[in-house]
Amino acid sequence: MTETNDIQDVEETLDLPEVADEAEEDTTDWKAEAQKLQQKAIRQREKTKELKAKLAEKAIEDKAVKTPQEQKPIDLNDGQKALFVSYGIKSKDEIALGKELMERLQINSVESLIEDDYFQLRLTKLRDAKATQDAVPSSTGRSPTSQGNKLDYWLAKYMTSGNLAEVPKELQRDVLNARLKAEEQTRKFG
Repeated sequence: MTETNDIQDVEETLDLPEVADEAEEDTTDWKAEAQKLQQKAIRQREKTKELKAKLAEKAIEDKAVKTPQEQKPIDLNDGQKALFVSYGIKSKDEIALGKELMERLQINSVESLIEDDYFQLRLTKLRDAKATQDAVPSSTGRSPTSQGNKLDYWLAKYMTSGNLAEVPKELQRDVLNARLKAEEQTRKFG
C-alpha cells in the first residue's frame, strides 16, 4: 500500500473587492461576493469530511495492526529466575507477582521490571502482608488481636481526667452518650 499525502499546502487568497473611497460610489455586488465565499466554505467542508474519513480508516488499520491477536503467558526461564533471586526476590509469591506484571506491563527484561516503581510498590505491599500474616501465631487458634473497644478506652480516659479535648472528635459524642447512660444506671440503682 502506498501512502500518499493528500493534504497539500494550498494558499487560498480571498478575492475581496476593492473598497471604494468615500468620494466614489460603491458598485460592489455584495450578494455575489457572499455566495462565492459560501461556495468556498462548502467545498472546504467537503474536503474536511473526506480527510476525516481517511484518518478514521487509517486509525482503524493502525489499531488492527498494533492489537496483539493472542498474548501467550510468559514462561520464565532459569536465567530470569536467577535474576529475580539475585535481586532478593526469592519466594514463589514474589516471583509470581513479577511474572504477572511482566505480562501485564509487557516488559521483557527482569532488570526493567525491577526498576519499575509500580512493581516495587506491589512487592513492598506483598512483603508487608506476608510479614503481618507470619507475625500471628497460627497454632494457638487465636485470631489477630483487634484494637479493642475504643469507646470503652476513651470513656475511661475521659472519666478519669474529665478532659473531653483528649478524646478524638469522631468519638466525643459517643463518649458523652455513654457517660450519660452510665450515670442513669447509677441513679437507678444508687
